Amino acid sequence: VQPFNRCSALSRPESMSFALRSMLDDAWRSLIAVPLSPWIAAFGGADADFEYAVLANLLFLTALRQLVVVLSSYGKSRLSRELAKRPTVVPVLLHSFVTTAFAAAVIFPPGRPSLDEQPLTIWLWRRWVLPFSMGYWLFDLYFYCWKKSDALIAAHHALIFLANYPIGDDAGLRELERLSGTCNYVMISTNGYVLEATTFLLYTRWALIHTLERHSAVYTANNAALLVSWVALRILYAPYVWWAHVWPSCPVNSSDVWSTALVAHAAYLLIVSTSCLWLAQMLLPDGLRAFLVLRKSLPSSVAAPTFGAKVD
Repeated sequence: VQPFNRCSALSRPESMSFALRSMLDDAWRSLIAVPLSPWIAAFGGADADFEYAVLANLLFLTALRQLVVVLSSYGKSRLSRELAKRPTVVPVLLHSFVTTAFAAAVIFPPGRPSLDEQPLTIWLWRRWVLPFSMGYWLFDLYFYCWKKSDALIAAHHALIFLANYPIGDDAGLRELERLSGTCNYVMISTNGYVLEATTFLLYTRWALIHTLERHSAVYTANNAALLVSWVALRILYAPYVWWAHVWPSCPVNSSDVWSTALVAHAAYLLIVSTSCLWLAQMLLPDGLRAFLVLRKSLPSSVAAPTFGAKVD
């Protein structure tokens, strides 16, 4: 008969408990801590300047919206009345113009943006344009998505915000680059923002509908440019960038960067799918000719796509 070993009996549960804790720690690290580390570093890191810049831009856009409300209340034109009802149009146009212009400046040289070749434009993109854009997404999430209960636009804004926030934050970008040196995060960011050029043309169309008294060649030219750029950028160029650059350089099956890669892929796929939906909404009701020719009976609700496009 083996003698009873009290120490051995006590140590067995303790060993099992230690093994369970180690297993849970490993699972936490591999499934949560490491994949989410870019956002943990960005939101909780020492780079408070980025957060202050986002907050400042959020306050600026809120003040701009209020200014539009005040100024449009003094106007007597149809456009003034429409702006009073939809003051977010001005921040939308400003955001579209700024982000498109700077994104085009970064990606204009052929190839992948390089910090060695474009230090100033990449720094301006990360530290000036992205804080402005992050403030805009937060602004629109509240002033449009929350107030209008638009879940589709909310999903779009949230994904774009999450995908780009660590890129602008110094601590977040260091963590992204530590996890994966193959992903060109500035390339992914700027190529996505080039699509905002279509948003500027879309809301120029909205302004023309509420300004022109009769059909004009300006209206046809703007809508033709909108249609061509919409198909070229959102339906053709975005899938090309995703397939040729994002997919091969940011693998989802990597244990460390699956989360960042998944967000990048999801953002591009959501942009392409919603763009196809909105294109159908713009063209299917009345056809191409009606899209290019202004009708005075055109209601406000079809000035832009009716689902997920800020239409009251």
